[in-house]
Amino acid sequence: MSKPTSPTAIHGNVFEALGLEDAPELQARVDLAAALTHEARRIIRSEELSQKELAGRIGLDPADLSRLMNGSVGEFSQERLARLLNVLGCEVTITVRRSDGDQPPTTSVDASALLEPVA
Repeated sequence: MSKPTSPTAIHGNVFEALGLEDAPELQARVDLAAALTHEARRIIRSEELSQKELAGRIGLDPADLSRLMNGSVGEFSQERLARLLNVLGCEVTITVRRSDGDQPPTTSVDASALLEPVA
């Protein structure tokens, strides 16, 4: 019988820690989806909408919005998530720059300006 292992804390990109080849892109999609979920919840609360009403407003099937808001981003590309954030009134900026040479180039998302606490 094998000895149980204790959980390991992962800081940074969990997909990278798992050794996935497309880790930066996966993390970027998760970060975009988190920003979209945050903004959707803010709008639902502030405008007293149902999730179904918001889905109709942004042209998304209610089941797809529900999956997104529950953390399932598998079928959503970075581009589609960015477009949905635009529809919700969020600016999405992509910055391209040369890698510093010490690390391989990556794709990342910084949504910290959007992610203030929701009342």
